[in-house]
Amino acid sequence: MKRKHHTDEELENMLRKLPPVEDHQSKQELYRKIYPEVQKTNRKMAPWVIPSLATAAVILLLAVVIPVLLNLMNSSQMEQSTSDEPASESNRTMESAEVPNESVNPEGNQPSTEGAKTEKDSEESTSSTQEDNQTSLDKQAEVAKQTERNMVKEVLPGKNAQVVIPFTKVYKDENEEGNQAFVPNEYGLSESLLKEVQIDIDVQEKRANVTFPDDFSMNGSTWAHMLSESIRWKVEPYGVETIKLETSSGKAVQLGPYGKMDELNPINNGEYYYQTYKVPDSSTEFLVPIKLDEGRTISEALIEMKQEKNLKFVSSPVPAHVKFSSISEREGELIVEISHEEWSNEKEVTTVIEAILMTAKQFGYESVQFDGIKPEGFLGYDLDEPIEVPERINLIIISE
Repeated sequence: MKRKHHTDEELENMLRKLPPVEDHQSKQELYRKIYPEVQKTNRKMAPWVIPSLATAAVILLLAVVIPVLLNLMNSSQMEQSTSDEPASESNRTMESAEVPNESVNPEGNQPSTEGAKTEKDSEESTSSTQEDNQTSLDKQAEVAKQTERNMVKEVLPGKNAQVVIPFTKVYKDENEEGNQAFVPNEYGLSESLLKEVQIDIDVQEKRANVTFPDDFSMNGSTWAHMLSESIRWKVEPYGVETIKLETSSGKAVQLGPYGKMDELNPINNGEYYYQTYKVPDSSTEFLVPIKLDEGRTISEALIEMKQEKNLKFVSSPVPAHVKFSSISEREGELIVEISHEEWSNEKEVTTVIEAILMTAKQFGYESVQFDGIKPEGFLGYDLDEPIEVPERINLIIISE
């Protein structure tokens, strides 16, 4: 029997004529009925499947990548080796040129043993240099010791007994008997007031013990003052903190109008500044300490340094054309800026520098930076750098 085919319109009319069908089930009930069927179609993979697939993928990737990397590395090494050969050859040629050697072969290549010889020679040269340096240092130390033995620190009053002048006698001959006798009067100085006095320095205790004869006596306040100042400046280089006075029998010392005394105060920081001392019939000029009023600053001391004093043979070391533009300090260093006109000679500028250095030392500074002094470089002073304060003052060379 042949089946009749209906058109879409006919099918649509037929469906409309069907009786209505209603489903009174709730959504939750339908979900419960459908869920088991859905679960049957969503089958889970075995837990070992994904790791296995990942491992297989890694193996495949390594199999592809490793040969490529090996080829690239081999190519890079070959290129590096090729580029190094000319440089190595050039280096060997340069070595043979720098270190002459009769055994260099025609290609300019140096035998491998020559490098060892050169290194050994370098070590021997370094060792020899170190030995030479040590020998030089030993010689310098010996010269310094001998120089120290040949130096005698002295303190003498001035010719008019107004000031005391500390100085250092330097004997060229270690044997003092072979040197010319020192005559104080030739330098405008008086005889020593300490000839009858014995001075012992206890370095560890920082104490000076000064012993006088039992029959010691002194008249007049001027000479008593000169005596006490001579003692104080005599022991000043040793950094003593206590100066004990006594007679041979252990009694206090009678110092003229000062009365009986058993102790003197040491030189204190900021107690003095420096000017110059020179008598007309002597060619030697000394730096001389001048007493400063208590409590003065370094700036005030430098200003006082420029003033003329009512002291015979004493004058200011600073010429009138020199001005102190500024005075400051920095970590133990004094900074002095100077303005000036034309210097008369080198001695004029060196006297200014040395007087300031000694005054700075008296105030406890370790060095001085000078700014503004032109031209620079007087008698070896490097004015671009701070200048250390000197250890000694007023050197007098005593020769045969």
